[in-house]
Amino acid sequence: MNQTNALKRLATILEEAHSSGNQDKSSGSVLSKAMNIEAKPRNLIKFCALLNRAEEEARQLKHIGNHDKSIEEIGKLQYLFARSNIWSEKWKTFSDYIENKNIILIISFLADKFHSRNPKLLLSQGFLDELKKKFLSLLGEVQASDLSEPLKTDLNNKIEDVLTAISQYNFEGSGGLERTTNSLLGNLILTEPSLKDEDKENPIYKKFKGLVLGLGLFLSPNIYDIIGTVPVIEQFWLPKIEGITEKITSQSELNIKEISKQFEAEVKNISNEQRKKQISGKEELKTLPAAKEDTEITTDNKD
Repeated sequence: MNQTNALKRLATILEEAHSSGNQDKSSGSVLSKAMNIEAKPRNLIKFCALLNRAEEEARQLKHIGNHDKSIEEIGKLQYLFARSNIWSEKWKTFSDYIENKNIILIISFLADKFHSRNPKLLLSQGFLDELKKKFLSLLGEVQASDLSEPLKTDLNNKIEDVLTAISQYNFEGSGGLERTTNSLLGNLILTEPSLKDEDKENPIYKKFKGLVLGLGLFLSPNIYDIIGTVPVIEQFWLPKIEGITEKITSQSELNIKEISKQFEAEVKNISNEQRKKQISGKEELKTLPAAKEDTEITTDNKD
């Protein structure tokens, strides 16, 4: 199951470290390798933050078997890492604890339950790379533009925020990118009326609006509630985001409601096309798991 929540990312990191980590090496170096980051103390702050987010997600889950005990096990894991010197403690200490307490199994179970209730799209590295390329290119265009200096500075900061969210995807998931994008959209709506007319009409400013709005619509869970499918990212989403950018560039005002309607119509259209391909056997349809009422599974035999 493709997931992007903190619980799943934590389970994946622990599983990689547990299965491939050298038992005699320091825990810090093994975890750093599993997270694909440089083995430096400051970098493992990200692991601690991931542990905290995973616990927060787990606490949101109610009415599942052994919920309190599962939370307790995550808390014990946090305490173990907090009180240990992971740069001197051998990985064997943590690896044995993880195995004896079935930590990976417990966290994976919670991750599945959280995903079924809060589905988020798993973004491919190819999509993230293309998105980064687009915003880096836009950053250069903004800096070289004739926009007013205050707006130029503001857009520079906003683009940097998006680039940071993209770079933090492996730790924040799509939720971090979604929060950043929604914040930018809200800010656009509030600040645009006060902009100078020449700034509003500037093609670079409109291009920025288009990219942010396109990304915001793409990350919106409402789209997936409507159609229940996930079109292929590289073949669908990037072209659609580019299309939205072009539409906004040709408009004098930011009409998010109207563009949202157009976008939803296009998503429904591509969904119907994919269903036809699936029926004809030409393409497999990717579906999200049921997110509303699901059957709860207990873990009474998994202590």
